[in-house]
Parts: sequence; C-alpha cells; structure tokens
Amino acid sequence: MSITTITTATQTPTQPDPVEQEVLASRVLQQLAPELAKLEPNDLVTNVALDIPTAVSTVLGSLPEIRAQRDELAAKLPDFDPSALDKLEDYALALSAAHAALLAASQPSSELRAVVEEATEVRELLLSDATALVRRGLLSSESIADLKGPVGFRNISTDVFHLVEAIRARWTDIESKSAITQQELDRAERLQQRLNRLLGLKDQQTPDINAASEQRRRALTLLLRAYDEVRRAITYLRWKTNDIDDIAPSLFAGRGGRRKSTETTPATPATPAVTPATGTTPTTGTQQPTTNSSAATPGAHNAAATPGSEPFLG
Repeated sequence: MSITTITTATQTPTQPDPVEQEVLASRVLQQLAPELAKLEPNDLVTNVALDIPTAVSTVLGSLPEIRAQRDELAAKLPDFDPSALDKLEDYALALSAAHAALLAASQPSSELRAVVEEATEVRELLLSDATALVRRGLLSSESIADLKGPVGFRNISTDVFHLVEAIRARWTDIESKSAITQQELDRAERLQQRLNRLLGLKDQQTPDINAASEQRRRALTLLLRAYDEVRRAITYLRWKTNDIDDIAPSLFAGRGGRRKSTETTPATPATPAVTPATGTTPTTGTQQPTTNSSAATPGAHNAAATPGSEPFLG
C-alpha cells in the first residue's frame, strides 16, 4: 500500500459546517414578497401579544417533530394541505428577517441618542436651578408649571427651550444669584436646536418604518396561519396521546398548555377544519388571532394586547 493510500484511508471526512448550511432569512423574505403582497388588509393579524424572536425559535426548533407527522397527516386527514407544514420554515425565516428590518429602521441614530442623553441631563439641571429660583421669588412658578416632563424626545426638547427662555427673561435679576452661566444657557439652546433638527430628520424616515412594520405584520400573518393549521391537524391526529405541546408548542407563552394527565380525556372531537385559512375564522366559535399595531414599532418593541382565544395557538 502506498503512502498516499494510507494517508487517504486515515483521513477523517470533512463534516459540513452547520452554519454554512443555514439559509439566509433575508433572501427567503425577498422570495416570499409576492405571497406577502397578496394578503388583503383585512386578513392581517392585529393585537397579538407575541415575542417574535421566541416564536421563530419555537417553530424552527419544533420542525423535526412536526415533519415526522407529515405522512400520517396525509394518510389520515385527506383534507389536510401539507403546504402549510412545508412552508413553516420559510415563513419563520421571513418573519425573523422582517422583524430585524423593522428594528433596524426604528433605531435612532447614534448622534440622536447622544444628544437626547445630554439634553435630558441639561433639562434636569436647569429645572433644579429654576425650582430654587422660584422658591427665592426670582422666577414665577408659571415658568416651570407647564413643563412636559422627561419622557419623550420632543418633550425634552420643549422643556429645555422653555427653561432657557424663562431664565433668559429674568437674567439681569438671576445672573449674580445663581450658579447658571451664560455659556450653559447658550449650550442648552444649541442643544435644543440640534435635537429638533435630528427629530425632523427622523420624521423623514417614518414611511420606511411604516413599510417595515407592514411587512413584518404580513410575515407574521403567514406564519401564524400556517402554524395554526398544522397544530389543529396534529391535535386531532394525536388527541388521545395528548402531546401536542411536545410536538408543536403554543407560540403564546403562558397561555393554554398541556392538559393535566389526571384529567379525563374527552371524547374524540370532530375533524377540525384543516384547509389552509383564507383569513376567515373556522366555525369553531373562536376568534382569529390578531397583532398589536403598537407592537409594530419597537419600543411600543418591543408591546401588546392579549390575543384572542384561538384554539391550538395557546
């Protein structure tokens, strides 16, 4: 046996890199764009209390066990359309990409964050000085009575402006009796102007944020619709074994869950509607799941009301 042969025989086969095996979620989102665009506004979910990254992880982690049910579902439920199951991974990846795109579009610039941080500190300092001046009768109480408060970028900007104006109006009386300096007031005024400018630039990004929010809502609709269909079918198939939450867990943490083993198993239910949803709710007396419009913008991101009592979604 030659040296080359011996070397080849003892080499360990190269294992594929699992990271390189992953599909790009952004590419999947682009590929699903035509399907997302076909959804009618009335079909889109609203007011769903759902943690999207967790939901995506739950779906992706459950896929092996869900796919293991495919042949039995096809054999025992002839009305079941396997496309809902087959597209789960694509829908989950598309939602992940849409969520990331919305977060990126909604993030304030690094300069805006820095200016807001400084303006917040300046507001607190000027308010503290102004409050002391009011107590000494050097400023009127009205000068600080109508401040907006420290919550919200525009409120901070407005308050800094009013505090600077109030102090400047009585500057000849205040100058020698306060630690406030003219340079501080100039800096505060420029800071407020810069904050206003940056907020105006941010407003110009609103259409992009709205578009990203709409895209995420459409991707969420596709995933919830398909996952619900799969859960309904598997629940019927495995009603007696009662292991739906082991195979396809609810995406809504803390809602529903597996029945206790001590409970009496009810009679086998009627065959559920398993034809892919078209946006209407099956005749089960339940409501269609819905996504909170406030959750569309992170920070409101990351946000939401309690979902409807949709069966098998939690």
